[in-house]
Amino acid sequence: PTGTLDATGNVGWASALDWDVKATLAGFDPGYFAAGWNGNISGQLASKGKQREDGQFQGTLDVPKLGGRLRGRALDARGTFALDGNAGQGELDLSLGGSRVAAKGKVGDALDVDATFRPLNLADLLPEASGTLAGTLKLTGARTAPNIDADLGGENLRWDDWSAGRVSRISSDRRRSCTASAAPSTKD
Repeated sequence: PTGTLDATGNVGWASALDWDVKATLAGFDPGYFAAGWNGNISGQLASKGKQREDGQFQGTLDVPKLGGRLRGRALDARGTFALDGNAGQGELDLSLGGSRVAAKGKVGDALDVDATFRPLNLADLLPEASGTLAGTLKLTGARTAPNIDADLGGENLRWDDWSAGRVSRISSDRRRSCTASAAPSTKD
């Protein structure tokens, strides 16, 4: 392993888990903990939270800036996240390799999530994936029956056994079934 991960703060186990931790990464290699995710990452993060009386967790994570390289790709990221039981909210700006993702929203009994892919190269995020998605995605409504409004274009999408040669638009709401315009993928 290379680099450093310096953490300061408090973690308590008495009666329930609680924490207030700040960390600084300097040339840190996450491949030490996650095989295949080698890198050289620098930045700061802070998290505080606790386990509630009902056993659920309440906490925040603030990542003002992460930079460096991850899996051989340039990395620039920042985000804020908050969790309170089954409800959460957050905001993420991620640049990894050729991918640019901006997302923000709330998740709970109802969804309100907006994401923009300019583009998203699947191989940047998933080592066994390939293809590119570009466009916007909005999830709203009940978590158990969400409305999906997506204006996405994609080509040569592949992950595990899933594949599509081309995707041009996806939309759904609780009154209609999901529709997608896709061309089949071909194998050489």
